[in-house]
Parts: sequence; structure tokens; C-alpha cells
Amino acid sequence: RMRRDMDRMWESFFGERMRLPYRGAAGTELERYREPLVDVTDLDNAIIVTAEMPGVNKENIQLNVIDNSLEIKSESRKEAKEEKEGYIRREKRYAGFYRRIPLPVRVNRERVKATFNNGILEVTLPKAEEEKRHPIKVE
Repeated sequence: RMRRDMDRMWESFFGERMRLPYRGAAGTELERYREPLVDVTDLDNAIIVTAEMPGVNKENIQLNVIDNSLEIKSESRKEAKEEKEGYIRREKRYAGFYRRIPLPVRVNRERVKATFNNGILEVTLPKAEEEKRHPIKVE
């Protein structure tokens, strides 16, 4: 309950982007997501979002355009086990990123393109055409 109250306080101050998703029916176990470092560039015809996501494979990245925001989510798990005479070594690694970025303008969802190279995700979101005014003659 205290965690939910703290989330509400952070949301009221910083907005929804500070809220992290929960796992479990009762919302008791907080998932271990980190926020990737992000740059948002507003060009004449597109919004460019660049995110640093080290240690992630592009197959594990999920991108969604929801309402007027871009959602970035990624999870990566790795397990290694080494057995030699006299010892056993087990290693588990987890890397998770989550961020929901509000967009300053409407975008054309069908033309969004994303590339991932050396831990850098670049998403190009073309701006949607503004609705043109259509004058109506009053009779």
C-alpha cells in the first residue's frame, strides 16, 4: 500500500512516466526495469527518439505508439552454468528497460521506423499531417 501511495505522489509530481509496471495480481512484486537514457529531437517533419539500451538484443525490444506517446520495453535474461572438479559456478543476468515517452505532436503510426545498432535504439516517428481547414459557406 505504501508503494502505491508513493507511486501516486511521484505521478502527481512528474507525470505517468515515473510509474513502473507491476507483476502479479495484487501488484506486490515490482519488476526490475531501468529507464533508458533518451534524447527526443523535434524536426520539421518527424520526431526522432534515441535511447541507450546496452546489453539488449533487438529481438527483445517491444515498441508501441499509444495515444500520444511512445512506449519502449525490453527484457533480456541470461543464465550460465560451469561445472569443474571441486566447484560449480552459476550466473544469472537480467536486464530490463521500460519508458513511456510523451510525444509533442501527433505522429503517423503506419510510417514509424526503428533501428538498433550497438545498444542504441533510434525511432523515427513521422509527424501526422495537420488537418486542413475547410471553409464552409453559410447560406
